[in-house]
Amino acid sequence: MQKDNFVSSLEKKYPKYHKLKYESATVSIQDVQKKVLKEDECLLEYFVNKEAIYVFRLQKTTTDFIKIPKDSSFYQDIRLFRRALSGFSFLSEQPKLSYELFTETSHKLYQNILAPVLADVSAHSLIIVPSDVLGHIPFEALLETASSEEYSRDIYRRLDYLLHKFEVAYSYSSTVLLNNLEQSSQTPNSQLLAFAADYKDIDSAKTSLRSPVHVTLRRHLLPLPAAQKEVEDLEQLYEGQFLYKAASNEASFKELAPQYGIIHLAMHGILDKKHPMQSSLAFTENGDSLEDNFAHAYELSNMKLNAGLVVLSACETGYGKFQQGEGIMSLANSFMHAGVPSLLVSLWQVNDQSTATLMKFFYKELANGVHKNKALCQAKLRYLKNAQGIAAHPAFWAPFIQLGDTTPISLELKNSGFSWVFYLLICSGVVLLTMVLYYKKRSTNPQ
Repeated sequence: MQKDNFVSSLEKKYPKYHKLKYESATVSIQDVQKKVLKEDECLLEYFVNKEAIYVFRLQKTTTDFIKIPKDSSFYQDIRLFRRALSGFSFLSEQPKLSYELFTETSHKLYQNILAPVLADVSAHSLIIVPSDVLGHIPFEALLETASSEEYSRDIYRRLDYLLHKFEVAYSYSSTVLLNNLEQSSQTPNSQLLAFAADYKDIDSAKTSLRSPVHVTLRRHLLPLPAAQKEVEDLEQLYEGQFLYKAASNEASFKELAPQYGIIHLAMHGILDKKHPMQSSLAFTENGDSLEDNFAHAYELSNMKLNAGLVVLSACETGYGKFQQGEGIMSLANSFMHAGVPSLLVSLWQVNDQSTATLMKFFYKELANGVHKNKALCQAKLRYLKNAQGIAAHPAFWAPFIQLGDTTPISLELKNSGFSWVFYLLICSGVVLLTMVLYYKKRSTNPQ
């Protein structure tokens, strides 16, 4: 009885969460093929158990179920691959060893988990539904062919990443993906809400109401100078509201977030591996007596958001504990429970300089009406093309993945209406001036 009352209260207070959690019947193959998949898309849904890896492969007109023998070193390979991807100190201190580890594990994982299912796939886009630890890696950083070159600082620009062949998106399940697609049409507007948190000068007056744990945690948060530049660049180009420093606080986020179609959060993400729902986004500390300026995963799940896209430009926002039936328990998962159909999230701690560059490229593609997964793919390729030396390593461009609905989203350019009016006025002025000169010439030179 208590459970029924609780579920009933969820339905009233948080209808989007209730629908996602309790009303979503398992979607049929026909529904996915008809309503979700496009002609050039292939969905790969993985299931990992003790003996093997099973892959449900779905294309527009074909369905396959593939069994892949699981290598005895599977979990170790994933762990080593993540170390090669996310170990910045390992990369800088032992670059040759890091290169060897990356190329070896990357190609081996490609051979084990992708080669058996991509042999006869003609699609250009992949939708990956990962299982278990497969949700902790970016498939687009896997190497289709092994590298035979010796290590050099510019080697990472030349490797044969899956990124060069496929646009990759991710989802928690086919059912969730269909729900995401249905929600994407409900975006309230095309304006952007962006926050750039600040972690400087945390004085005792502002933290007097905080627990010792929160005070200690905040004092270990390093400044993110590129985060402000990242949001400033967005402010110059797109319409919306852009909040910095003290204004970038949790209370403002909770008040404003339901009003915007796109939300961008440039700040620290804090992962709690043991208790994923305690993971949080760290906003600027402003001494608020009601909010502690750590937006926890459980708080985010209870929000009512209408955004068609949330970009979590923060650390480890898509990383967490895998739970059967739920997917990866993470900050990203919480935003989906709040009704967001599409997210950009990270799988490890990110570099704020490379992140700012990648985001600039991503939004430019998005503003051109490109699908979200393609926009991220093109942003990564452009970053890779321009990166110098070690900056081309996947540690800098591969952590971000696109999760959920991939359809294009409207993004309003700054002063776009004024620009058109100005353009029309100029054209009208030119026409008018031409006519005046023409008639003046006729009056002075009669036939």
